[in-house]
Formats: sequence, C-alpha cells, structure tokens
Amino acid sequence: MSGNSRKIGILGGTFDPVHIAHLVMAERAILDLELEKVIFVPTGAPWMKANTNITPGLHRINMLRLALSDNPLFEVSTLETNRFGPSYTIDTLELIRKEYGDQTRMYFLMGSDALYRFADWKKPREVLDLSYLVVFTRAVTENIANILLHPVFEKRKDKIIEKNSVNIAISSSAIRDMIRNNSPLEGKVPDKVVEYIIEERLYTDE
Repeated sequence: MSGNSRKIGILGGTFDPVHIAHLVMAERAILDLELEKVIFVPTGAPWMKANTNITPGLHRINMLRLALSDNPLFEVSTLETNRFGPSYTIDTLELIRKEYGDQTRMYFLMGSDALYRFADWKKPREVLDLSYLVVFTRAVTENIANILLHPVFEKRKDKIIEKNSVNIAISSSAIRDMIRNNSPLEGKVPDKVVEYIIEERLYTDE
C-alpha cells in the first residue's frame, strides 16, 4: 500500500440517538490518524439487538445529518438502513472497499465494549483483514490486553489501535433515560438533535 493511500474512518452504531461521545471519537480519530473523513453508518436491523426496539432509520439518519452538518469531514451512509435483513459489519466493509478501492486504508472505530463482543461478530477475521480496529477505551486504567488474547486476534494484533478517551462514557441508552426523566441534555447531545427529538417527540413513550 503506497504512502499516498486514502485513509477513511468508519463509525457504525444504532445512533439512537447520536451524542457528543460519537463526535468526539470521530474527531479524535481524524486528528490522530490523519483520516480523510469519517463515515457514520447507522445500522438497519442490528443482529445483536434483534429483540430491542430501535427508532426508525429515517429519524436516526435525520439526527445524524443534523449532528454532523457543521463538520465537512463527517458524512452519513445509508448502506445499512437501505439494506434488507440483519446488518453485519463485514458486509458493510466489503461494500465500502468496493466503492473506495483496494488502496484505501479503512479504520473501523469502536468503543471497548464492542471489542468484548467482537469474536462473536460475523466473520471477525475477515473484518480484521479489511480494516484496522480503532478501540476507544472508557478510562485511563482500562486494559484491553486480555481481550486480545482471544484466538480471533492471533497474528492480527497489529490491526488493533488503542485510543484513550475519558469522554466516551456517554451512552445512547442513558440519553434516552434522561429524555424520559426530563433531564437536561446540555453538553451530551448536539442542540440541533435535541430540537429534533423534541419536535418529533422521540423516546417519550418507551
């Protein structure tokens, strides 16, 4: 792979709703890894949350577009929300690889909680063949070394890039609880997204 290869980040998730920690993660990756951009990919039908009620894709996409509108290095992909059936990361990466070409280096961004479940993903070794995993730990003291002892990471540890971010502790489920409890969202969810949630009356009937 040449030194002129493109480098893009990919951040998947339900984004139900998108919050500040997602943006911090993407901004940190762009700065630290010198990425051309980060593509946010909201899941369509997440197989690991098959029994969970997910807000319709249109709302999640609209919230993402509002949250990302001020940063030209962020973009939203509808690859998964437009696809029927369960959403698998390997399928998405293969489609992005096809679009951007073999010379593009892909970095899949995730929180450390996702790394704990990574071995159960569909074709995890193939995911590592296609992309680097950029893992954001939740605290300075968190150590992912034990996770990397799993056989799925054998001979692929060079594909794991660990980043620390103390701001990553915000979760979408906690945000939804705050909305139901009428708690202020200042500093946790972009203002434009808060306005959209109020206007569309999201998360109030869960």
